[in-house]
Amino acid sequence: MIMLRPYQTESINKIAEKNGRLLVNAPCGSGKTFIALYLRKQYPGLKKVLIICPASVKLQWAEVIKETFPSDTVHIAKGAYKNEYAHNIINSDFVIINYDILFSRNAERSWTDMLKRAGFTLMVVDESHNLANKESNRSQCVHELAKEIKYRILLTATPITSNISGLWGQLHILDPLEFTSLNKFLNYFAPPDSQTIIAKSGKHVRDALKTFQPQLNKFLDYCTPPVPQTTIAKGGKCVRDRKPGAVKHLDELQGLIREYCYVISPDEVYKHLAGVQRINVPCVVESKRVSDMLSKLKRHSLSNSSDEKKAKELLASTRMELGKAKVDAGVAWIKDWLNGTDEKIVVFAYHRSVVELTAERLGNVAVKFYGGMSTTEKNNAVNAFVNNPDVRVIVMNMAACTGVDGLQLARACFYMENTSLASLYQQSEGRIRRTNSTYDAYFAYRLVADVLDPQILSVMNSRWEMTDAIMTGGEITTNGNDELEVIKRLQKGE
Repeated sequence: MIMLRPYQTESINKIAEKNGRLLVNAPCGSGKTFIALYLRKQYPGLKKVLIICPASVKLQWAEVIKETFPSDTVHIAKGAYKNEYAHNIINSDFVIINYDILFSRNAERSWTDMLKRAGFTLMVVDESHNLANKESNRSQCVHELAKEIKYRILLTATPITSNISGLWGQLHILDPLEFTSLNKFLNYFAPPDSQTIIAKSGKHVRDALKTFQPQLNKFLDYCTPPVPQTTIAKGGKCVRDRKPGAVKHLDELQGLIREYCYVISPDEVYKHLAGVQRINVPCVVESKRVSDMLSKLKRHSLSNSSDEKKAKELLASTRMELGKAKVDAGVAWIKDWLNGTDEKIVVFAYHRSVVELTAERLGNVAVKFYGGMSTTEKNNAVNAFVNNPDVRVIVMNMAACTGVDGLQLARACFYMENTSLASLYQQSEGRIRRTNSTYDAYFAYRLVADVLDPQILSVMNSRWEMTDAIMTGGEITTNGNDELEVIKRLQKGE
């Protein structure tokens, strides 16, 4: 029998208080799985449970369920839906399915079609930030399932990833009658700039007057700064991309969060662990290609939406080239670290090409892990890192580490690349800093080059503070949390 921590018990009570519909925002390793399962244990009426989660944690969910409810039946959904699976779905107490196959179908029906008719009483959505894009197939499927399942629990360490539109997607699942329209939600809590105009052709246009009146241009830039890039989705739908800092009516937004979310602070979860140490490991990058791209980026105009879009694309390309250029220096540091200890280390990168190059340079002591690999390949990599003493490094894509267990075996992690997305740091760091970690201390190492990385990390820290303030009811004291701010800082020489 697992002894629940106080915050886990409080979470269960809060879920009951909110009639079985709540988003639980808790750090990685805080035991969110046990919160959902012990809710079911406390309320036996929640007999039939659907678990929706990343593919990497389906087996972990199954193991914990079997330990908690040894007499109950568990079915793990795999691959494309087949009609013969219906019997297992209908007769299982727990069904576990990953996001990626929800919409897969045969000629007659999809997994979602079948699951809607299976009579579930409780739906648990693990890593619910995966529903940030309301237009995605996975989000549409989960929304359809939510209509048929009365009780819904969402679990995530990062409910706000890039902007608050992703938060709406999760709140909509909890209460679709209250959160009926994403546009209405954003227009109230993150209103777009009045100077942004969308042409019928789908092109990005920002106040044509600015083309002719430089003085007015300066005035509008000062008084009504443009929001991040406005895009046109397929089908003629308008999608406005807000940055986390573009928040209005903050008190009301935080009131909604208190109503629909239970926020567990990292301080509460990690209080028995040693403090966090983050150090910057500088290096000199000698790459003419990177230098040329940075020079071009520093000179790039940001006078209109089209310029901003091109600048972001150039920044993305520059970041990837910079990441590859840092590999040699990073690998040298990692090898020195390995020579000085018998411990293992997790290396995080942003781009797949950097993951592959780093693992190749490290040789047999390393395995790689990224989103394009099969589930079997991913499991083999993690198993080798955990169980093979000769494998001392796992090189991972930051976005692909969600739900991966076993990384807490390492005491340190090293960032070969940096990104302004704070949610990726929260997720990746959480994989190391777990409540059941082998070690009491946690260390994060970030490789920071002489160019670009300082600007990226500054914006990332600002975004981290911003999203924390929104979720915890704090005061927002920072702004400028998108890729354009990185470029502006670079152009100013900051």
